[in-house]
Amino acid sequence: TPALTSRGFMEEDFVKVAEYFDAAVKLAQKIKAAAK
Repeated sequence: TPALTSRGFMEEDFVKVAEYFDAAVKLAQKIKAAAK
């Protein structure tokens, strides 16, 4: 979190970052499942 707060990220920005990470993980899982 220090890397983000030092760049001026606020609480609502962290929510967006978490949404991006969640989407990335779900996409990776989907790709992995399709590759089997």
